[in-house]
Amino acid sequence: CDRPGLGWTFQREKFRSGVICTRWLSPEHQIKFKFRGAAKKFEQLRQQHGDEFAALKVFAKIAIANRRKISYYVANTKQYKLDSLTQRNVNLCRTDLKQPIRAWSRKRKTSVLCNGGHKKSKLAASNEKSFQGGRALEKLWSKTQSKGVQSKGTEEKRPPKRAGSTFKKSKPCKQSRIQTVEDPFKAVVPSSYDDNDPQYVRKRVTSVKPSFLGTVFKGRVLFVEDALNKTPPQKIFVEEGVRYELISAKVPRKAKGGRFSFDNKNNNEIKLLYVATQGPGLKKICLFKEMEKLCAFSSMKSSSKIVARLDHLQAEAKKIEHISADLIEIIEDRGHEGCGYFPDSFFDGWGLGTHCDSVQVRIVAPRLGLIKGMLCKKGGIAKIQIPDSMIKVPPSEVCDHDYATVIVKNSFPSDENVCLGSSLDPNKNARNSWKEGEKKKLSDMYCRMLLGFGVPKNLLKNYKSRSITATSVKHGHLKGLADPTGKIPEGKCFIPGYAKNTNGRRELFGKCFPKVYVSRSPCLAPSDAKLLSVVGTKPPTMSANEWDELCSFEFGSIIFGHPEKYAPLPCMIADGDLDGDDYFVMWDEKIVGHLSSARDKHTKNARKDLLNIEIPRSACNAHKKTRRSKCSDPKWLSKAQDHMLDFERQHAGKNIVGKLYRLCFDASKREDGTYDIYDEDARAYAKAYNDSLDLQKHGGKINLPKHLHENIPAGCQSLLG
Repeated sequence: CDRPGLGWTFQREKFRSGVICTRWLSPEHQIKFKFRGAAKKFEQLRQQHGDEFAALKVFAKIAIANRRKISYYVANTKQYKLDSLTQRNVNLCRTDLKQPIRAWSRKRKTSVLCNGGHKKSKLAASNEKSFQGGRALEKLWSKTQSKGVQSKGTEEKRPPKRAGSTFKKSKPCKQSRIQTVEDPFKAVVPSSYDDNDPQYVRKRVTSVKPSFLGTVFKGRVLFVEDALNKTPPQKIFVEEGVRYELISAKVPRKAKGGRFSFDNKNNNEIKLLYVATQGPGLKKICLFKEMEKLCAFSSMKSSSKIVARLDHLQAEAKKIEHISADLIEIIEDRGHEGCGYFPDSFFDGWGLGTHCDSVQVRIVAPRLGLIKGMLCKKGGIAKIQIPDSMIKVPPSEVCDHDYATVIVKNSFPSDENVCLGSSLDPNKNARNSWKEGEKKKLSDMYCRMLLGFGVPKNLLKNYKSRSITATSVKHGHLKGLADPTGKIPEGKCFIPGYAKNTNGRRELFGKCFPKVYVSRSPCLAPSDAKLLSVVGTKPPTMSANEWDELCSFEFGSIIFGHPEKYAPLPCMIADGDLDGDDYFVMWDEKIVGHLSSARDKHTKNARKDLLNIEIPRSACNAHKKTRRSKCSDPKWLSKAQDHMLDFERQHAGKNIVGKLYRLCFDASKREDGTYDIYDEDARAYAKAYNDSLDLQKHGGKINLPKHLHENIPAGCQSLLG
């Protein structure tokens, strides 16, 4: 065989299918390449850098620019621990190579026609595809050597179709009718910044996925993910003449238990985000002033809330666009609880899927502030409508620019709910892969609540075993939304979609299942669940067009009516809201029927809590309008950074959450396997658990009776009130 270079060896590998492939092994570390073309290019890099691992870093960047992972070309990455070595290069390129040269995807059949008209075998088609992988990399390599990675607008035209290959036809994308504005953050980007300069990317930018902070400070962001077994991180540090300042930090949820410490025995990890404020090739900026141009962070009183809001800006984004702030209007808050509206077809052309009923967004606009929550589709409007409950940070006091950056975190309904809705609708068919797959079992948290409300153990056990098959699932997690019509009766909800009634006819979900059990994760207290009526026919006050609008939604959401006399329904369900919460909904006839009509004393008493929806607003934690403090704090950024780096408190807060959850379970469990959710100690632990969840965002103390303090670990005692 023609080897890629001196010292290279090859070996034959036979797969179960009988296909025999050649693998090329590098001279020093026996790195196994799948294609000779890729090995040949790696040999050139090896000769340039003199080291195989250094050459592999450059090779990984070229591979990612070709829309390929390193494992596409290298077969033994895990054996030689190359995944961790190249993961940093994946992070570097994913954001910064905005428009790499695309490898045109081809849809190849099992057998394809060649020039002569005869069919190729599977092995021949597979070998041709392998050689094309090497040729695609070789073509990309020649271009990056002569011109560098091409930038936006300079991509090579699509190559002509060759005989024996078929291009995958794509549907034409819908064009957005919303006109975007010019990038408002160009002034912050370094003058020498180049998306496609590998050397510059290696020094400066390491954002893992698109985020708002990565967009604002493009060319200045440094993402650090390291173990907590080294010296504590600093708010500000200088490296290679560049001054970096901390903007976001957190301990991931997977943090292990035990007392926090910076020692070699601790395997926890932290995630830090820094911004380069000055250095070679960088225009000097003040991070405090740049953040104040976005929103009035200085007017917020709590450092913990500021840290939570900054974390929203670092959240991974599905789409980021800049629009005019004139396309957004503020509306009166009528129990919207963090949910606004967007005009129908507003997000067409944004790549959010064929059917988009709602989106989870963050919007940053100097004239409006930081906006967070859900947007629900609504007809008859021309602008995005935002209630006061969605404004988390007040408008900027030093900037009045008229742009608004829309950060789309996700769109709904989810793929899981689309399949579940298709399985319920007799006129639709769910994917075979979804129907054949095993579903998640009903969680112990929901089972505990149902048993505590008096559902017989055998009845729940029977449903739990049946619900792992797709055809028997009668529960789901639906996205909570505010009523776009304003005509759903108070105390009721609407669940879009269709199902089969007892006569086998196709009817609206609300007609087939007029009562549903609704809760939310986490749920531990008796007041964390309700039995709600589902609207199945057009209310008298609702017009035909409004009713058709509701019925046009896909299955996957639960729409709550606006409150008039009492507290909003979401607040009564485990202190929920509508800024992105999922609600657990069960419509199994036997379980819901037992909760609705059983005559045993236990269920009768529980039914009072389940049906009680006449709760005053003062008794619920409803969203309130974000207000400015009387005086601004010029040291808010420094205080927020101190709070970010207080990892011991963060670690203790995460530990006490799990501890209180388990204590609540244990206090309510009985010898016969049932649960008494009305036990006084269990209810005290449940309330303390909810307080511990708010501790990270809002600060404060956890209220727990003193006789229960002894059950809390010593490292978490300082968090108790």
